[in-house]
Amino acid sequence: MCLLCQWVFTNDAMKRSKMKVLKEKIRNQPN
Repeated sequence: MCLLCQWVFTNDAMKRSKMKVLKEKIRNQPN
């Protein structure tokens, strides 16, 4: 895999995991 493709793939995976963490935080907050 080329470095650029790898970077884009890693970046996308990190964005997804961050979104998952944010959703979990929002869900766990008492309203």
